[in-house]
Amino acid sequence: MKEEESFIIDNNQEILDNLKNKNNNNTICNIYNFDFENLFTIIPHGKLLGVCTSLYESYLDRELIRKKDWISLCKFNNLENYLFNGICFYEQIKVLPMGTEFSNALATVFAHFFENKIIKDNLIHGFRYIDDLLLMNKEHYSVVTNCYPEEVNLNVTHVNPLC
Repeated sequence: MKEEESFIIDNNQEILDNLKNKNNNNTICNIYNFDFENLFTIIPHGKLLGVCTSLYESYLDRELIRKKDWISLCKFNNLENYLFNGICFYEQIKVLPMGTEFSNALATVFAHFFENKIIKDNLIHGFRYIDDLLLMNKEHYSVVTNCYPEEVNLNVTHVNPLC
């Protein structure tokens, strides 16, 4: 996705710069912090594969990877995960496996897929770092929390009214 459409961050410098600019313009009335409740353990395979398919059709370069291979890669990461405890093998069958790089990327892509519309429509001023969300809005935060599918639960961890 284009960089200007993303609000996924790697460090806090973007937040500090953004707070300075927004505060000078008096565009922030509330700061909300959220935590995604068990982000990896709530994403159903079917919805994730639907998101991966949609992203392929919208963003991926068809010369770099064929759709069939992209879907196979996503399915393999989601469905072919086994844990061996020294005695038995266990298969994770419902949600993303934790601890793999690709799972972290897919969880980020899954969340961003639903956030993209409100970002494009400029309904949100905020940032997400993995499974934490910081919103700086005049509006109530429900415009953001309602963009996610029903399986995704956000817990409010902090509210700071400024206006």
